[in-house]
Amino acid sequence: MKKTHLILLFLTFTLLFSCQKDKKPRLGYCSDLEPYNQEIFDPGPQEFGWAKGVKGGFPWEASAMWRPREEDSLHWSLHITTYEGGYVRRESIVLGEIPYEKGKYKVSGYDNWDGIVDGGYARLIEDGDAVLSYFSTNDTKESWLIITEIDPENKLMKGLFELHFGPEDCLDFQVDIFEGSFEARMWE
Repeated sequence: MKKTHLILLFLTFTLLFSCQKDKKPRLGYCSDLEPYNQEIFDPGPQEFGWAKGVKGGFPWEASAMWRPREEDSLHWSLHITTYEGGYVRRESIVLGEIPYEKGKYKVSGYDNWDGIVDGGYARLIEDGDAVLSYFSTNDTKESWLIITEIDPENKLMKGLFELHFGPEDCLDFQVDIFEGSFEARMWE
């Protein structure tokens, strides 16, 4: 009886792990990306702050907040989000590993933990857990962040930015934000 159970268990696992969907090309290749245009979504509630700039040649606004990095108190991340009218689709920009001091910082790649501010852009759907497309910074263009003010008493940060996201080889899928500025409080 025990032997029969082991054989059935083995066959079940074999069947489960042998059935796979056809794999798509890796994310980042033009053929795998959701068709993109320079839509301007709603800025959302702006409860903890705002960001604004020029995207696709049009004025752009978003909600913004900052969060301290869990690993240490010397770095933080800036979260910028916009929402489609019905809050179904959204775009999210996260800049991380930002030093907790005023200054100008280059933004490059994503999640490097190498002392350089990292950045990523995502198109999300539903409650934010389904990724439609994701881009890290396009390092053929110069992305930067300037922290102009830190107010520890009110947990407020202010600054300027220019950000460029998208695969270097897919020019139709670029997200460029010029003349960016933000004012954000810490998310609590």
